[in-house]
Order: sequence, then structure tokens, then C-alpha cells
Amino acid sequence: MTSQQKVLSLPAAKAPFKVSTAPIPTPGQGKVLIKIHAVALNPADWKIQAFDPFPIQYPVILGVDLAGTVEELGEGVTNLKLGDRIIAEAIFLGSESSSAFQQYALATAKLTAKIPNSLSFEAAASIPLGLATAAVGLYSRIGGAGLFPPWEEGGRGLYRGKPFMVFGGASSVGQFAIQLAKLSGFGPIITTASTHNTEWLLGIGATYVIDRKHSPEAIHAEVAKATSEPVEIIYDAISESETQNNAYDVLALGGCLVVDGRPAIDEAKQTGDKTIVHVFGDINVPRNHVLGVGLMSKLTTFLEEGTIKPNRIEVLPNGLEGIIGGLEKLSKGILIKIHAAALNPVDWKIQVYGILVDKYPAILGNDIAGTIEELGDHVSDFRKGDRGIINVNEHGGFQHYALGFADTSAIIPDNISMEEAATIPLALATAATGLFNPKFRSASAGLYPPWEDGGRGRYKGKPFLVFVIQLAYLAGFYPIIATASPHNADYLLDLGATNIVDRSLSASATRAQIARITSNPIATIYDAVSIPGTQNLAYDMLAGGGCLVLVQADVIDGKKKTSGKRVVVAFGSTHEPEANRALGVDLYSTLTKLLRDGEILPNRVEVLPNGLFGIIDGLKRLRNGVSNVKLVARP
Repeated sequence: MTSQQKVLSLPAAKAPFKVSTAPIPTPGQGKVLIKIHAVALNPADWKIQAFDPFPIQYPVILGVDLAGTVEELGEGVTNLKLGDRIIAEAIFLGSESSSAFQQYALATAKLTAKIPNSLSFEAAASIPLGLATAAVGLYSRIGGAGLFPPWEEGGRGLYRGKPFMVFGGASSVGQFAIQLAKLSGFGPIITTASTHNTEWLLGIGATYVIDRKHSPEAIHAEVAKATSEPVEIIYDAISESETQNNAYDVLALGGCLVVDGRPAIDEAKQTGDKTIVHVFGDINVPRNHVLGVGLMSKLTTFLEEGTIKPNRIEVLPNGLEGIIGGLEKLSKGILIKIHAAALNPVDWKIQVYGILVDKYPAILGNDIAGTIEELGDHVSDFRKGDRGIINVNEHGGFQHYALGFADTSAIIPDNISMEEAATIPLALATAATGLFNPKFRSASAGLYPPWEDGGRGRYKGKPFLVFVIQLAYLAGFYPIIATASPHNADYLLDLGATNIVDRSLSASATRAQIARITSNPIATIYDAVSIPGTQNLAYDMLAGGGCLVLVQADVIDGKKKTSGKRVVVAFGSTHEPEANRALGVDLYSTLTKLLRDGEILPNRVEVLPNGLFGIIDGLKRLRNGVSNVKLVARP
């Protein structure tokens, strides 16, 4: 083993994360050195970077949840051996040697638990902090409700017949609070959550799930339906002002409300007959140490039994570097309930040719429109219930719910239907990145965007040869010449094209007709078909010094190529690379207005029947022919 390791550090307050090197620590008395195989991300990680809320000595290594193998044993360690697969909760803002965002870390041996063979490192890494926070909140006598724990003799089922409630049962902490309550015998176990999480929560121990969107009065009514007994224990795993006040109102006199955020209950309603405790879920601190040892000593058994299940997970690529993007997702992400998903040729090509996807099973689909269900902590431009469009990329659109970045999403104006809106993201992104990304000239014509100051009409009088028509119109190009079937001419003229050339004409006839339309050199051509015939024809018509944008691989005859003509292949993602993401953020910031004003129009649509099942037949249709409308499913 080398003496150095890679670490992801925060070099200064509010600075970007940086991958660097640091010495591998040596375990002392009662400690173990863990080779880290997986870490889990938590909201606290991005909040520390964004807000610098604690007195920290920088640089600092963050990260709390880790899973890995025992690499070295300190003196006196008897409960572990080299090579054991274990999980640990790192010390929150403690010594850098014990933090999770690095390749090796130290942990107290008695505060680790072995991972059963049935669990992956990635799944196991989702457990430590969430479980510890739930356990301390319920069972600690200091900063907790002081219940008798189920890992102690006589603790299982001790509270049978007593109701228990969790606000935010689908959160990481909420899921573990439900499972611990079940071990303790509570029943019914009532939780608030989004309705799409109902089946999962019932599977881990909840008995009654209330839609978190309900009003306080409706939540009270649902609790009354679930139990006639007083609810004396409530765990608020969300701990916003609204949830804390709702929970306090539901709580019976003499009961205890556990919050894992700063208490924010209206002073006017507080009474000495109800206890509020603020949990700090670090089992490494002295006051929680005994509880942590007891919990971790029995955790392997709970995991083997399936009485404690890990959170559902998404595995991030790119090792330590992937943490940076993951934290951005936590802070800026949105969850959308999908009402419409548009189909694209790339979807059937992935299925038939096995391209682009590295890991199966995979969920395809890029274009979605729906309602915003959940917001990341850093999201301020959306509200729950807003109608939004997203180019979802790696999360897949062919499902009922998907994640996306708020800053590359847009609110759908009232004049656009969900089905129409779903036709926009991928096509618009491919057109925009291919034309207007000067920071990514290897895949773009590098023109100045029309949504930036001074961009409107910037290219007035310059001819353009085929969302591309509409963007060219906004940028001021003239004439805008498109090849298409004649029956589409009126529609394309309405979008902004000035001239339509029959796509069935020969190459020579096409060149002749375009020469009659404009005598000016054509410096920008966008080939939205990009088959060999269209690529070679477009290249022939391109002026010296001009740029041809393709949407498929360059297959232009090498004999005709010259250094005076640039050919690029557009990469239609607003997620990567970083230059495309920056462009996407700017584009989506103005997209709602462009749609509302009618300056960007959606594709014409055909709605497929049968929900997700309709996508299968729709992809067959796309493969077998060209459609002049966009096929859209309603999942």
C-alpha cells in the first residue's frame, strides 16, 4: 500500500471542491483503517460548501457515510479482521482522517458494522447517518425521545399497540425511523409522503401513508382515520416550519416531537405539556457513544433479517470527482411527475444497436413534461405543482417520475400543452448547442446566441440553410432555406423559413434552386437529417470559411474536404460537457418567455395510447418510417 491517497477537499469557505492528495492515516488504539469502496452524499455536504455555517478550519474533507473493507487494525481491536466488509459513520466535521470523501479513513471499531453478503457496498453506504439520526432521535435520553431500544433485550415489540408518526417517511432518516418503529412494535405507523412512495413505505413497515400535499386539517383527519389512540411520538424527518407546526398540532399532550432541524414551532402554540427534542445524529460524540455501540453491534443481524433495509440509491460515475456533480444534484435538483414523454429516433437505435448505454437495465427517453413534485434545497425558481419541461438525460423519461436540474428546466406557459411541451427539450438543445456554443467549437458553429443581449437579429441578411429554423429566425438570418417534403411547406414557413426546397430533388436541382434564392455565400448550414446524401450536398453548398453542423457522424467524402470548411457534430445535451451545461442554463432561463410569446413553437404531436406500453409500438413506428409529427406518450 502506498503512503498517499486521493481526497476530495474543500480548500476554503464556499470554494469549489478539489481532488488532491493526502497521507493515508494509521489506526490507533481501538481504531481501524477502512479502504473506502462507496460513500453516500447528504444535504449537509453541499450546505457546508454553499453557506459555511460552522466554524471550520480549512481545507476540510467532508462526507459522513462510508462502506469499505478493513485494511489495517489498531491495537486492541477484536471484533473485526482484515478484509471484513463494513460500514461506518464518519465523525461530522471531525478529524480529516475519519471523513468519507477520500480513499481511506479511520473509524472506531466498535462503531462499525459488518455488511452481509446480500448487500452491495453502494447500498450499505446509504445506512450510517440516516439510521443513526433516526436511532438517536428515538432512543437517546439526551437529545432524543428516550425510548427503550429494540436492540436491547426485551426491546423488540415493547411499544406494541401504540401509534407512531413520521413526517417525511420517504426521506433517508424517515425510512429508518419507520423501520425502527416497526422493530419497537409501534402500530399503526403513520407517515406523510408523496403518493408515488406509498408502495415502498408500506414495504418497509409503514401501515398508513398520507399524501404530504394535504392541508394540515386534512392530515389531522387522516390521522384520526388511522388511529383513535393519542399519538405520543412523532418524528419530523423534514423539519421545515410547516411540518414542525403540523406535527406539533397532531402530537398528543404529554407526547414528544423529534426534529432533526432547528426547532421552528410557533411560540404562541407551544405548551409545557409537549416535549420537543432536536436530534444530533452523530454516534461518535460521547453522549451518543453507548447507544451507537449497541446499535452497530446488532445492525448486521437486522440487515441479514431484512428488518432494516438500506435506502434506494443511484450510483454516481467518476469516483471522487463524481461527488461534485452529485452534490449539485442534491442542491439544485427537481423531481417531476411525468405527464408526457416524447419519443426520439435515438431511443430505438439504442435498443437495436446497443449504442450509448454502458449499463443495463436502462431507462430510455430524453424529453419529458410534467408537474414538479419535489425541490432541492437550493431551488428557488420553481414551486411544487409547477408545470415544467426537462431534458432528463441519464435519469430516463420513460417512467412515471424523473429527476432533473432546475437550472436546465423551464416552466410551461399556459398556451402550451404538456404533450406539446414534451417535444421541445432534446430537439431544441441539439439545435441550440449545434449553432450557438462558442465555448465548444468542436461541436458547434459557435454563433452568438439570440437569447443573449445583442443576439437578436445579429446575423440579419446572412443566408441560412436549415427548433433550427426558429432559432435562425430569432438570430436574424435571411433567407432561411429548408429542404422538406412539399406538404410541410406551409408549416415551415409559419415557423420562420423563407424558402422551401423539395427534398426529393436531385443534388444538382437543389443547388440550382438555392442559387436562385440567394446569391450570397452560405456560411452556416444545419443538416438535421445527416445521412450521406444530405451531408455531401450540404458540404458542396457550404461557402469557404463556413460551418456545417451535423447531428450524426461525419461521413462526407474525404476527397472533397478542404481545410477552409468546418464540419461539427452537435451534441444535444444541456447536462454535459460543462460548456453545453452553461449554454443550457442561459437558454432555459429565457425559454418560458420564448414559448409564451410564440417565438419558439413546439413540434406537432400525435399522442400514443396505452401509457408506457404505447412507447413500444411508437418506437417501432419511428424505426419503420419518417413521421412529420412527434410521437408522445402519457406515462
